[in-house]
Amino acid sequence: MDEFQAEVLIIGAGVAGLAAAADLTRAGLNVTILEARERIGGRVCTVHDPLCPVPIELGAEFVHGMPDEIFRCIHRRHLLTVAVMGEQVCHEHGRLKKCGDWFESANEVLDQLNDAKQRPDEPFDRFLARLDAPDAIKLRVTNFVEGFNAADKSRISVHALARQEEAEEASGDGMFRIASGYDSFVSDLYSDIDPDRCRLRLNHEVKRIEWGRGQVKAGRYSAPRAVLTVPLGVLKAGGLQIDPEPQALREGIDALEMGHAVRIVYRFRESFWEKRDELEGMSFLHDEKLPNFSVWWSSSPIYAPILTAWAGGPKAESAIHHDALEDLATILGCTRDQIEDECAASYKHDWAADPFARGAYSYVLSGGLQAADNLAEPVNDTLYFAGEHVDPTGNWGTVHGAIASGRRAAHHVLDAIRER
Repeated sequence: MDEFQAEVLIIGAGVAGLAAAADLTRAGLNVTILEARERIGGRVCTVHDPLCPVPIELGAEFVHGMPDEIFRCIHRRHLLTVAVMGEQVCHEHGRLKKCGDWFESANEVLDQLNDAKQRPDEPFDRFLARLDAPDAIKLRVTNFVEGFNAADKSRISVHALARQEEAEEASGDGMFRIASGYDSFVSDLYSDIDPDRCRLRLNHEVKRIEWGRGQVKAGRYSAPRAVLTVPLGVLKAGGLQIDPEPQALREGIDALEMGHAVRIVYRFRESFWEKRDELEGMSFLHDEKLPNFSVWWSSSPIYAPILTAWAGGPKAESAIHHDALEDLATILGCTRDQIEDECAASYKHDWAADPFARGAYSYVLSGGLQAADNLAEPVNDTLYFAGEHVDPTGNWGTVHGAIASGRRAAHHVLDAIRER
C-alpha cells in the first residue's frame, strides 16, 4: 500500500483547516488535508433552493461584528454583505410588541461580568443568583446566555463569558449575512490555498492518529507535523483516537463542553406575518417563556418568505422532538393548521447526530478556562490543535474564532520550522 508524505497533515477541511492550509502553502509548505465529509466547510452548511430567493443556512449564518478574519476576505473578494436590520418583537401576555429595552436590561446584567472576574470562577447560574435583579430580567438573561452560547447555565464559566464579552466588543457592533451564502465565503477561503502545494482528500475519515516527536501517521498519510481541527464533539465522543493522547488534550476536552442547538428553516408561500402591523419589518421574534423554540428570525432586511426557528442549550434537548410550528402559532395567536397551510418547505440538519460534528459549538465549563487555553499551545512541536473550541481570545463558537485558531496553528508550525 502506497504511503503519502507531506510536510504538514491537516485533519479537517472546515474553516480552521482551510485557513491553516492557506497560510502554510503560502509559506511554501506542502500540505495534505484529510476531510471526512464529501465537501469542505465543516459546520458551514448552505442549501441553495432554486425556489427560495435567499440561501438557506443550516449551520453558521451570522457574521458577528466586523472581525478582520472574515471582512478581509469579504472586501478582497467583493462579497455582498448585508447588515441584519429590523425590529425586535416580543410576545408577552398574549400580545406582540416591540421589545423596547429588552437588550438594554439584559446588558445591565451582563456588564457585571467584568466584576465577576475578580472572584473565583463559577457557573453562570450561581453568578446570576447573587445579583439583585427582577426574576423577569434573570429569565431574559438566562435565555440569552443559554440560547446564544448553546450552553447550560449551571455549567458555563462566568470567566469565559466575561472574556467573550470583551472579544465581542473588540469585533465591533452589529451582525451581518453574506448575501450569496456562507459557502461562498468558504469557497473563497479555499481559493487562497496554493493548489500546487495542497492535496485534499474528501470522504476520508481519520479515526486514529499515531505520533511521536517529529512524526505523525494517519493511515497511509504521514508528516512531521499535523494540525488537528476535528470538532470538540468528535473528540469528546472518541471519534478520533490520538496515540499517545497528550495530557493537555485530555484536560482541554474535559474543560469544554459541546453545546447543542436545533435550527429549522421554514420557507412559506409568502411573508404572511408582514401583513400584521406589529411584525412589519421584524428581524427577531422572542417569547421568553416558551420551553422549546423561543427565538425566531426573518431574512430582514432582505425580503423573503423565510423564518428560522432556534432552540439552544437545554431547550434543544426537548426541541429536537417538538413541532416548531406549534410554537410559532402560539406566538402569532393563530392555529398550527393556518401556519401549515402557508408552509411550502422546511430545512434542517441535526448537528448533534452528525458523526463529524456531534453538536453545534463549544463553551467553557466553570473552572476550565486555563485548560481550554492550553489547547492552543503546540504539543512537542508536532501536534497543533485548531477549531472554534481552540480560541484563547474568547471567540468560541464563531467562524472568525475558528479561522484565527487555524492561522495561529499555522504560525506555530512555521515558527517551529524556522527555529530548527
